Amino acid sequence: MALVILYYFLIAIMIVGIIGELLPAVPGMSLILIAMLVWGFVTKFAGMGVALAVAFVILLLSLGVEFLASYLGAQKVGASNWSQIGLVVGLLAGIFGLLPLYPLAARLSAYLSVLWWGLFWENTPIVAIWN
Repeated sequence: MALVILYYFLIAIMIVGIIGELLPAVPGMSLILIAMLVWGFVTKFAGMGVALAVAFVILLLSLGVEFLASYLGAQKVGASNWSQIGLVVGLLAGIFGLLPLYPLAARLSAYLSVLWWGLFWENTPIVAIWN
């Protein structure tokens, strides 16, 4: 009975992962792979080798396409190198499902950017506003 409940729970997680491939705020393929790994641990990976390998390759391909599209889009509109670093950090946060921490991260990055400007360019208008 416990395996049946776990099975349906993992199917629900996979459905959320499929929805996550369409919605930007929900992790997609990583949820599917995690659900497959959990089921693999429970069943001792019986007959799952090919399915896990295919899911892992698809995860890597989807991450590559997502990163490349974001990078080229940001570059096309003239984004700075720091925004490219933010893009990589955001991509990694999305992989691990850390996007609910975004409001905290946005405030922390605003504080750190003001601190950065204050350390190197003391006579800028942004530092005058901060003080």
